[in-house]
Amino acid sequence: MNTNEFPVVERTVTKKIFDTKYDFLTYEYDIALLHLEEPVEFPTISPICLPSSDDILLRINAAVTGLGRLSEGATLPNVLQQSGRHEFLLDIFLCTGYDEGGRDACQGDSGVPLQIKGRDGCYFLAGIIRWGIGCAEPNLPGVCTRISKFTSWILENIAS
Repeated sequence: MNTNEFPVVERTVTKKIFDTKYDFLTYEYDIALLHLEEPVEFPTISPICLPSSDDILLRINAAVTGLGRLSEGATLPNVLQQSGRHEFLLDIFLCTGYDEGGRDACQGDSGVPLQIKGRDGCYFLAGIIRWGIGCAEPNLPGVCTRISKFTSWILENIAS
């Protein structure tokens, strides 16, 4: 194994739970839970907390970890990365990026976590990367599913 690569963990998915309100055209309610056949091992894979409230997450540093492209059309990396158009977005979405551009999720990062370190020092899952216009362009944020709007749905469905 190349020392720049991360260990791969594969598990069989035995059950998929989708939000019944999912809209393929608008990506609204784009969230799912997966039940794995076998548990994952810690610390190879670490758990993350759900958000405890619907805080306004303006100017908060967050981390996106994924294997998406580093720029539009570029090849996919083999090392885990961290990283003014008018659109109407419902409050179930969350925008990411910098006004000046330069850093954001990119092609291939859909489905990866947007993590924020809470005041208590624990990381929580603020969003799941969904889509964007270009990659890290000025005034063109990435768009995530806002997890705080789905916490109740997640808690109701993890027991089933």
